[in-house]
Amino acid sequence: MIHIIEVAICPVCTRSSIGGATHPGCRNKYTLDGLTSIFRYSGGIQRAIKHLKYRRMTDVISSLVNLTIAQLQNEKERYRYFYTFIQNEKPPIIPIPLHWWRERGRWFNQSELIGQEIAERLQLEFKPDILIRPKFKTPQAGLTRKDRLTNIKGSFTINSNEKLRMTSAILLVDDVWTTGATLREAANILKRAGVKRVWGFTVAR
Repeated sequence: MIHIIEVAICPVCTRSSIGGATHPGCRNKYTLDGLTSIFRYSGGIQRAIKHLKYRRMTDVISSLVNLTIAQLQNEKERYRYFYTFIQNEKPPIIPIPLHWWRERGRWFNQSELIGQEIAERLQLEFKPDILIRPKFKTPQAGLTRKDRLTNIKGSFTINSNEKLRMTSAILLVDDVWTTGATLREAANILKRAGVKRVWGFTVAR
């Protein structure tokens, strides 16, 4: 069973929000500007993502992306804020990076593989090397919300070799939104580096 997310949320306070846009009262210059998540992290979607991350079954990526793009295209009115962002800004896609040691152990970064296919389907540029994760920390999975917030601090930085390729808007892609700590921290780093608008996108929530 696959469940579509019916109610979008503000990525700062996580309360319902029209189109996933950040509430004006929640917004500051370092926050995400909005969040689009397509499926509930349950049922078939949850199994597919777990198979991808923990059993290295990369063949599920095409199916996940096909379902994601089909939902976006079939219900454009539901995702009009997302479409407005990508049409007006033409943002490159940046995936949430893994630390090199974790990526070596898994053989790949699932967010990078998903982001690359979504970039191709949406005809957006793909920039996987701008945001990096130089510090190895405890994986977020299994931590409490409070511990996730603490653990993720200082995890990301901007690749000094890629600073000249920074753009004014970015679509930040990850596989799953859980507490939002990872996407919020990544957006914070990108905005402190000069990016004006950052929209979050996940397959599941």
